[in-house]
Amino acid sequence: MSARIASPRFLALGGTVVLWASAFPAIRVGIDGLGVAALSFLRLLIAAVALLAVAPFAKVRLPRRGDLPLIPCAGPPA
Repeated sequence: MSARIASPRFLALGGTVVLWASAFPAIRVGIDGLGVAALSFLRLLIAAVALLAVAPFAKVRLPRRGDLPLIPCAGPPA
């Protein structure tokens, strides 16, 4: 295997493509059994757990206390 194929960037790109592509069939199967709200919650839960696993390695810092009230304002309107 060449060094370029085994590089962390290439592996991250490949993993992203596989996960993105597998999400659509999983949603199609899951929507029948779970419903829209439960499936949305499950997707957010999985994303949060993945972020918690990756954040220490990526040196993601916690938001400052003064930024906390502004974080909900960054989301879409209800």
